[in-house]
Amino acid sequence: MRIISGKFRGQKLHAPLDNKIRPTSDRAKEMIFNTLNSIFQKKKLNYDNLSVLDCFCGSGSLGIECISRGTKNVFFVDQSLQSLNLTKKNCDLIQSKHLAKFLLSDFCNLKKNMFCADLFFLDPPYNKYKINEITSFLISNGLIKKKTIGVIEIPKLEIISKIKDFKILNKKINSSSSFLFVEKE
Repeated sequence: MRIISGKFRGQKLHAPLDNKIRPTSDRAKEMIFNTLNSIFQKKKLNYDNLSVLDCFCGSGSLGIECISRGTKNVFFVDQSLQSLNLTKKNCDLIQSKHLAKFLLSDFCNLKKNMFCADLFFLDPPYNKYKINEITSFLISNGLIKKKTIGVIEIPKLEIISKIKDFKILNKKINSSSSFLFVEKE
């Protein structure tokens, strides 16, 4: 695992020691950020002004990629202490803990209005949560706002054609995963 672009491009990241954490591959990250760059260009967005939510953060590689690209801050959320410790270790590699908040929590225990993300990543354990349940919670608790962009990873065989209160901008398949690029309506 490595950072693929930005200030810390090429920096290797610590990988999980077992298969309890399913990190996003470099190839998938390249696809995600190429797609985001295209969306950002159309919407005249850049990373500098963004607050990012990396929910179910695992190794933290997606949020760290945003830090490398100059994002304002990243909120890393995971209910696994092992995942959060790995994410902190990876943030230490690029000396960026000051841009990060680490929350040991399940998404449904996040406090109302504790932050408001402009960009979010959801990579929940496959077949454990319903995506609409997560996004509805984030909206109703003021954690994302209108026009927030999101990237949602689901198993390739799972079919989601609609997410309440979101417009699906794009869908990409990589290996055994599907990635939905969405915007809050």
